[in-house]
Amino acid sequence: MYRSPQLMKKENVIDFKFVHKLLHKSCCCLGVMVSAAGIYTYFIIMAENGFMPQDLMGIRKAWYSRAVNDLKDSYNQEWTYSDRIELEYCSQTGFFVTVVVVQMFTLMGHKTSRESLWAHGLRFMWWLPGIPFGVFLFAYDEVRNFIIRHSADESWFAKETY
Repeated sequence: MYRSPQLMKKENVIDFKFVHKLLHKSCCCLGVMVSAAGIYTYFIIMAENGFMPQDLMGIRKAWYSRAVNDLKDSYNQEWTYSDRIELEYCSQTGFFVTVVVVQMFTLMGHKTSRESLWAHGLRFMWWLPGIPFGVFLFAYDEVRNFIIRHSADESWFAKETY
């Protein structure tokens, strides 16, 4: 309340040089790399399931047609509509997860302006305490799967944990 109003012709609220640098860095440099990582993951998932990238071009009309239940992939395997949509959901999830992971690494890499991350150090590591729980959950799930595979199909453990 003690400051006088800004002079609109002399004082700028937004520094346009900063905005230009920020847009260039986020859209032209980092955005392209993050998008490329996501698209790469999308095409890898599709290729592992039989749809090579060159065969995906121009397939949209048949892909989304509920009437087409015999769409052939690159290996001449037939795909139903529900299987194709499930594969699409899986590919889109892979794209999203890749973008999130790359953004996490981008955040760690750009935490310091000019100094190396190793020289600067990682302070405020609030995301690190969750890593052991993630490792524990992964190990728990693998042990659970091992026990289920080597026990009877209708065992108590299989019923309660599957």
